[in-house]
Amino acid sequence: MAQDLIVFSHIRWHESERRPQQIIRRLAAEGRVFYLEEPLQREHPEPHLEVQELLPNLFLCQPQTPERVVGFHETQLPYLDHLLAQLIEDYGIDDWVAWFYTPTAEPLMHDYQPLAVVYDCMGELHGRLHRPGKAYLPEREVDLLQAADLVFTDSSSVLRALQGKHDQVYCFLDGVDQAHFRPIQRPPEPPQQASLPRPRLGYFGSLDRRLDRELLAALAAAHPDWQLVMIGPVTHLEDEEALPQAPNIHYPGPEKFGDLPAFMCHWDLCILPWVCNEATQWASPVRLLEFLATEKPVVSTPIAGLTDQLTPLLYLADSPETFIRACEQALVETAEAREQRLAGVRQALEEGRWERTVPRMQQLLQQAVAQNRQRRTRRPAVSAPIPAATRRASAGSPPVVILGAGPTGLSAAYHLGEQALLLEQRSQVGGNCRSLEDHGFTFDYGGHVLFSKHPDVQQLYQLVLGDNLHWQTREAWIYSHNQMVPYPFQESLYGLPADLVQDCLLGIMNLAPRSPEPTARTTRSPDSGDEGSLESSTPLNSQTIPFRNRRQQPRNLEDFIYETWGAGLAKHYLLPYNQKFWTLPLRELQPGALQGSPWELDRARTVAGALRPLDAASGADSYFGYPRVGGMQALADGFLPHLRGELRLGARVVRILSRERRLILADGAEIKYQRLVSTLQLPELIRLLDHEVPDEIRAAAARLRRVSLRCVNLGIGRENLTDKHWIHFPEASTIFHRVFAQGAVSPANNAPGGFGLTCEITYSPEQPLELDGDALIQRCLQDCIKCGLVGARDPIWTAHQLDLPQALPVPDRAAAESMPILHQWLTGAGILSASRDDDWQPYLSDRALLAGRRVAEQILGYRRERIATA
Repeated sequence: MAQDLIVFSHIRWHESERRPQQIIRRLAAEGRVFYLEEPLQREHPEPHLEVQELLPNLFLCQPQTPERVVGFHETQLPYLDHLLAQLIEDYGIDDWVAWFYTPTAEPLMHDYQPLAVVYDCMGELHGRLHRPGKAYLPEREVDLLQAADLVFTDSSSVLRALQGKHDQVYCFLDGVDQAHFRPIQRPPEPPQQASLPRPRLGYFGSLDRRLDRELLAALAAAHPDWQLVMIGPVTHLEDEEALPQAPNIHYPGPEKFGDLPAFMCHWDLCILPWVCNEATQWASPVRLLEFLATEKPVVSTPIAGLTDQLTPLLYLADSPETFIRACEQALVETAEAREQRLAGVRQALEEGRWERTVPRMQQLLQQAVAQNRQRRTRRPAVSAPIPAATRRASAGSPPVVILGAGPTGLSAAYHLGEQALLLEQRSQVGGNCRSLEDHGFTFDYGGHVLFSKHPDVQQLYQLVLGDNLHWQTREAWIYSHNQMVPYPFQESLYGLPADLVQDCLLGIMNLAPRSPEPTARTTRSPDSGDEGSLESSTPLNSQTIPFRNRRQQPRNLEDFIYETWGAGLAKHYLLPYNQKFWTLPLRELQPGALQGSPWELDRARTVAGALRPLDAASGADSYFGYPRVGGMQALADGFLPHLRGELRLGARVVRILSRERRLILADGAEIKYQRLVSTLQLPELIRLLDHEVPDEIRAAAARLRRVSLRCVNLGIGRENLTDKHWIHFPEASTIFHRVFAQGAVSPANNAPGGFGLTCEITYSPEQPLELDGDALIQRCLQDCIKCGLVGARDPIWTAHQLDLPQALPVPDRAAAESMPILHQWLTGAGILSASRDDDWQPYLSDRALLAGRRVAEQILGYRRERIATA
């Protein structure tokens, strides 16, 4: 590791031997490491930095300031800014990596551009950050997660919590020195324990609110002959009387770390009687690893931080009764069971040794550094952070500022050329068109594909992706009545139950005769990948479809479905699918909200498809594009070499002063502009303008509803699970409405020998998620097994969730009434909105790129007929 490392830590180096010391000491073998502690409270009127070289290349940096507030508090930051700059200058620190153990220090990085940013999130700190009363701390963690290239943690529960918030999260359990806890020669037994009879059940650690005192008392009462040895200080309890008292419960008090083996070697059983609630939600399982290192049996409650690797090595119990029975069983463990357990324990401890863990961290760090170096070389358009001296005095006013570097913002910036300044609050471009890597798999933020009939958009795809663009024939399917049915449903009735087929055919027979109308095929469904272009296709709406009563158009989506496809197709597919997708009563939605059927009803093909299997319909909408490598992130990243204006990442706008044509960023920077383009959600844009917004405009924005999307990503340890690209699930028997086969749209999305799936579930305040966390992952997995996508014995290599809150604008009557009002007011305020609220398409399509182009043309004052190719 050639580059320097600056570590920002809330843990003082000399207070204990913990995770930071173990990792940082080993990293110092590869390069200079500067360990910056929280400020010391000393009586020094002038701030200064004490630097001590603890080991070759390892420097302990202790700031001293006149400020009396503890930690990296906001009032300490002005002093620490100065001391950090002094450290960098005095030691010639040029290329360096920022490594954080606490997000409270994140603002110290704002004036710099480290080679990489690492957040090693210890579970206990994560839990403290999110307790009530820590108002600014969770916000700083959000900022750090946004800036970080890598996130490490010591707890599987923290891993699960952060996976939906960052693309690169890895759980590395703390290493344990097995020789310390199980020395070759057993030390003499301490006198305060030597007189106790056997069996002895032992625990060491803080005696605090994590301890299940009810369980401990029940354990002592059930077996008065068992001796419970509870070593550790009493903390965060009112007094020692709060602990259960019994003749066979012994509290020796705190003992030095080096003296613990003398107690533990003479125990018969180790116990961890912790509560399973918010007190232990983020706890690291390091205590269990230390217990396991003694090679004694270990009985524990099922705390949240357990991993799949540790669970088989423990006796687990979730109540006082089962805990007692588990202890009884562990004390009479058979020789065969003991040998099997010890083999697993030794393997787990060997794999978790710091000598193995730290090199893995180093490898990931070097990959991140290399990628960032390459990105800086390839992408000169990305600007460095604004120096502190010029933050509030931005030179000049860029002609056009664009908020949001999703597909629409990137398209607008590309078409505007040098006039554009593109601001993105995240550390990467793409918006919801992003991808993440997890254990060798690539997953998108929702299932996206590329389609367009518009030649300019096809040319733009080719420009940004080049040889990385692959076109393929669409394999879209529907899971109905326990079988896979080709898409579209109305042309694939053959083989379905006879009463269903009869309902569908009778339904279309009862529809009114067709009247002359446009014959262009409509391309309305995002699920098909066929979004159409606004210029070239006839939109599927109530004015292009004949109905029984031509004097009155359908009032809502439910009427529209019945009057267009008939009662049978409505009942068996379109109504349940749309209800599942939108999570709202369909009578509240506009006809244009239809999902799941992109084509007009062709009665002849519907009848033919009921009698025999039909060949797939051909045409431009039968093909879609997708990047060969890199997922949909490749599309967003592909724009960057072609942007001639400036791009600023990590630039979060907190206020818009439209009358002054001025933006204020989270870091205090101010940017003046001539024209402003927003791709933000309209309610968010109105919030940033709040001080200038009339009540009626604020009320119009409040009426806009949105639906959220949860993606459960599964990395399955078997190749070629399916050749289908996506599958609709209209029935209530599955929790998801669609499965997107990441591994089918591009083999490069799969880890070698594996296959990736994304299960998509929508939710809203009207219909919240029925499950969450591990329970939701397990339900998705079981539903995939039930429908035959995954085998019951297939190994699961990885599983995580991505949450896209407020992802989908709801096309209801309130939106139809509010949008013109909002746009008129925004135009008067000098703001052009190219938000997805303007276009009710739930997934990525050419419409986003066209919207960016149109807003650019509006600003430039002319229509670009062709897209430049160089």
